[in-house]
Amino acid sequence: MHPIFSVRPEEIQSLTDVQARELIARLCKSELRARGISTAAVSWGGDQRAKDGGVDVRVDVSPPLGIGGYIKKDRCAFQVKAETFSASKIPGEMAPKGVVRKALTDLAASGGAYVIASTRDNLSDSSLADRKAAMELCLSSFSMAGKIEVDFFDCRRIADWVEQYPAMVIWVKVASGKPLVGWRPYGPWAYLENDADSEYLIDDRVKVFVPNADEGSDVSSAIMRLRTDLSKNVSVRMVGLSGVGKTRLVQALFDKRICPGKPALDSENVIYADLSDALTPQPGMMVEALVQSDSDCIVVVDNCGQDVHRRLTEIAKRPGSAIRLITVEYDIRDDLPEDTACYRLEGSSDEIIKRLLKRRFSLLSENDIDKIAEFSDGNTRVAYALASTSATSGELARLRDSELFHRLFHQKNVESSELLNCAEAASLLYSFDGEDTSQGSEISIFGRVG
Repeated sequence: MHPIFSVRPEEIQSLTDVQARELIARLCKSELRARGISTAAVSWGGDQRAKDGGVDVRVDVSPPLGIGGYIKKDRCAFQVKAETFSASKIPGEMAPKGVVRKALTDLAASGGAYVIASTRDNLSDSSLADRKAAMELCLSSFSMAGKIEVDFFDCRRIADWVEQYPAMVIWVKVASGKPLVGWRPYGPWAYLENDADSEYLIDDRVKVFVPNADEGSDVSSAIMRLRTDLSKNVSVRMVGLSGVGKTRLVQALFDKRICPGKPALDSENVIYADLSDALTPQPGMMVEALVQSDSDCIVVVDNCGQDVHRRLTEIAKRPGSAIRLITVEYDIRDDLPEDTACYRLEGSSDEIIKRLLKRRFSLLSENDIDKIAEFSDGNTRVAYALASTSATSGELARLRDSELFHRLFHQKNVESSELLNCAEAASLLYSFDGEDTSQGSEISIFGRVG
């Protein structure tokens, strides 16, 4: 285990009861995934306050594979407690009011395992032995001795389990309020997104240029191809102009509702960072640590320049590495490492821009929305920025393009003619073709002038 992925018992103890139950479920799925077993064998959920029959998380691997480890048996039930749980509480948990739980009877019949996981307890060897002895004694009193394998996990044992899976370490640190600076699990990564479950509007009129293809692909086909690429050790580069939806497309790769014909990437085995934020550790060190930890997680690095992408690819593609790398950037240069699969995304259609505006900006009139969609030319970020300047319905629809530009440029800040003049001068650099250096090209003409 690399030191970056160490987890302190206090971080486990700080989790709420809802987080604690989710943690154990995620760990069970991580354990199965690492063994090549379908995570569908894990069941959990429902209201934490509802009666659960003594089981919060259930694992049922069928046909039996003799799994072992933290999941003790192919059929294993976990009862999760975000509280200190003394040996005296155990009989009442396993047999409330003197009646053994049906879940235990079923486990005894199948030779399963039962684990109480207490995120608040931090036990000595003797205290742990007392709790396990209380569990065995309870089973004996109902003639089930030796029929169920029992165990008790305290916060240190759970932390040890978390440390086996780097993506889970990131999740725990965020959940406990002590994240690795800038590193996040799966979530609403895209600009102005605040809900990972929000609908992704698929626009198959937009083209995604995929590797080794001259013609653009529709978004759905690109998503399925990306999922195929990212099922193995690979370096992917997602490029396109700022605001066309690159990060949102990457986020969609993990959404089971989208393109269900090709299984979504595992949203519990990915970590994300944006290079425009402060990051500790830096991406190179993080990917190094992941490779050293034999992790197979997906690493998404947003706003990642060409040089950083090249370095990360070198690390991620080392012999024996199982890392899947995705970098996102507006840079569309062709000089990428040979091991990189490059995808280029074009802007959204007016129809998608309109639907996004209607969903987010209820103040806008239909005419406002039409005007913004036309002006933004498929760029979601431009559309959002312009829409956010509107104070009254119908206001933007009455403005000329030059007025819309000034509204967009200044947004809600104090107008500055000096800043505008500087921007106009700087934009001249993008008005010339800097790639064509042939005789008669713009660059060659400027060279002769110089």
